[in-house]
Amino acid sequence: MRWGKRRLQRRLPVCGLCGDRLSNQTTKEVGVIPNLVFTKGEIMNEQKLKKQNRLVVIILLLLLVAGLAIHQYFNYALRPVDLANQQRVTVTIPRGATDDEVARILKEKQLVRSAYVFSYYLQTHKTKGVKAGKFKLARTQSVPQIATELQSSRAAKR
Repeated sequence: MRWGKRRLQRRLPVCGLCGDRLSNQTTKEVGVIPNLVFTKGEIMNEQKLKKQNRLVVIILLLLLVAGLAIHQYFNYALRPVDLANQQRVTVTIPRGATDDEVARILKEKQLVRSAYVFSYYLQTHKTKGVKAGKFKLARTQSVPQIATELQSSRAAKR
């Protein structure tokens, strides 16, 4: 008998505006709009759904901001290091050097802003391998210009 009363109490409708439990008599007398009368379980499910939706939107916004920040950093790192300095720097690329080693050499000579970005650029835009030899590069050159020059055999002096 008690179990039946609890079950009945759970099914009593709850006002969507104030959250009060409503009896069948109250809903008939007041004339509550059917769309605004919810059971307690429906209100909880709706609240959970709203929280989940907010969480999904926040995560998507964070991913969007992180993606834009990474894109901006890569664009910054692809630009020339120093537009005012026209002086050429001699760089020696050893035979059999990997993309990461070439990037580290260029970073040490201050010809690129980021060794990681240069290495990534070489891996994604490589038409030919980086040639071994001596190259004269300027700090006014961008990463794409340096990569093109390092991949051409004419620029390499042995």
